Amino acid sequence: MWVVAMAVAAATSSQTWIEGEALRRSTWWRSYNTTTSHCNWPGISCNARGSVTEIWAVPTQVNWLLTQFNFSSFPNLVRLNFSSLGLNGDILHQIGTLTKLTHLDLSHNFLSGELPLSLTNLTKLVELNLGYNHISGQIPCEIGNLRNLVGLNLDGNCLDGAIPSSLGQLTHLTFVYIGWNQMEGSIPLEIWSLKSLVDIYLDHNILIGVTLARGPSHQFDFFSTLLRIKSRGQSLLKLGV
Repeated sequence: MWVVAMAVAAATSSQTWIEGEALRRSTWWRSYNTTTSHCNWPGISCNARGSVTEIWAVPTQVNWLLTQFNFSSFPNLVRLNFSSLGLNGDILHQIGTLTKLTHLDLSHNFLSGELPLSLTNLTKLVELNLGYNHISGQIPCEIGNLRNLVGLNLDGNCLDGAIPSSLGQLTHLTFVYIGWNQMEGSIPLEIWSLKSLVDIYLDHNILIGVTLARGPSHQFDFFSTLLRIKSRGQSLLKLGV
């Protein structure tokens, strides 16, 4: 038992060191006293073993590169908030190593490139906010893997293609914001069956020809729980009831 305990302690100490070094090398906390434990730095929370579980980066400068941050060094990270930091660059595929993540907010930055497929490995995600960046390409159909997702915000990007029907697999989804993009085609019928959905924002896209058939249909259950559909600026969107 003593040998096992020593091995666990050594592994914990090693992981704590790796996390501290990753934070130091990012240089994002260089204006603070980085000779102290990283668990005491602004915006950092750790568990009882000293492993980082939450990060809210404190803005001290602009034009950071997201590539400065080594995602794979934080296996116990639960919450990550890099909102409004002036971040540039692509979202690297290493973000998919954060398998314990429940909340991810990279909104209001200057991130570009496509959504990495590895993002759909984060199956514990409850909230995903990538709104107001310069992200392009399509929303991967594998987004349906995020079965615990409650909130999805992709507003204000350069996304194109069709809205994936796999969103209909996200049965806990409460709000979906995909406005101010270049999405095309119709809204998948699968979305109408989401019982938990109360807010969907699809303003300023190129959506067309959305008409629901009249008559008895489970699709109308959607409207019994939907509080509001924002489509004021979508001249080509037609919700026929």
